Amino acid sequence: MVTFSKEETLPARSLRTLSQKELLELLSRHEKLGLIVNDELKIVMLEVETLEAMVKRIRELEDLVEDMELAKTLGDRVHALNTEWEAKPEVISYVDWFLQGTIHEKGRSAE
Repeated sequence: MVTFSKEETLPARSLRTLSQKELLELLSRHEKLGLIVNDELKIVMLEVETLEAMVKRIRELEDLVEDMELAKTLGDRVHALNTEWEAKPEVISYVDWFLQGTIHEKGRSAE
């Protein structure tokens, strides 16, 4: 859970009196600002650069998880099969070769 210090929170009604310059100064002093609506933290403000960096990192982590799942699937496939290997064509990558089912289990193509 994200926590906010007292300096990082504002009542939402204060936006009526804050100038854009003051709001930007607050954001430059604090990584995040929380707006309080009806005594609850309801809105969080971040600089766009911070948000973009977070989104980029999340996408990188999603790609990493996908790569790890693919590696596990390929590893499980190799270990689970009683395989007879056929020669890998030189014009294809190992990953594509595995994905096309070129490992054969007792003469049948593995799916």
